[in-house]
Amino acid sequence: GTGRTSIAGDPCDARGTGRASIAGDPCEARGTGRASIAGDPCEARVVGTVTTTTYGNELGWIGMMLVHESCRRQGLATRLMQQSIQYLDERVSCIRLDATPAGRAVYRQLGFEDEWNFQRWLRPASHIAAVDVTADTGITSEQQLDPALDLEAFGVDRSAWLMQLAAVSRVVRSPSGFGMLRPGRLADYLGPVVARDEQAGERLVRELVNSAPARAIIWDVPRVNQHAEPLARRLGFAPIRELTRMVYGHPSPAGNPELQFAIAGLETG
Repeated sequence: GTGRTSIAGDPCDARGTGRASIAGDPCEARGTGRASIAGDPCEARVVGTVTTTTYGNELGWIGMMLVHESCRRQGLATRLMQQSIQYLDERVSCIRLDATPAGRAVYRQLGFEDEWNFQRWLRPASHIAAVDVTADTGITSEQQLDPALDLEAFGVDRSAWLMQLAAVSRVVRSPSGFGMLRPGRLADYLGPVVARDEQAGERLVRELVNSAPARAIIWDVPRVNQHAEPLARRLGFAPIRELTRMVYGHPSPAGNPELQFAIAGLETG
């Protein structure tokens, strides 16, 4: 990917990667991502957010589509989505997003179509993994993430974004793949994990999961990967939510989700 967006603190401080706007007050464009925040001008409070990320001129991503529960069913989500689509339409040929069941109905009305389904899995905290696997966890350059393999799996080049994720993640790699686990406030997030075969994928996942036995872990698993779901069950995970990957516009290369044991996140794919 080409950037990282942030809506914490100063909305214009997206660390050189985007544009943020609050209640119609645009901030200076900085790079290739954007965060839009819908506010109530009477109460000066944030009630909704959405972010966009671009991968060159091939693919745009919409994420973090959130509206406060007290302000739903007022058209805010649709307005934020329309603004995001308009922004990305000028820059990319294809837009994708990951949808919850509630969001999917909104996105279909705006012209998005289903691509494939995946599930969110959770392993509770203090779960002790049964098998300990050691892997080479060093990473010092982009080449060690195997950008060619990731391009095959994801469909477009997101190597710059992966390096940003790697800087804040535990990273493991092997000759046949790589994976990451990054910390979160309530749970760690497993992903992306990309591997050429079942054995490589399992080795990477086990190494990452076993590195955080006392932490809850979230794992978003493409259902087309026949090996990932059984592995998740063996490691003590349980499914908690159904999700759908959706596409808008002229589709860019979709990649091969069978190589994806874990996506990188709902925010950026």
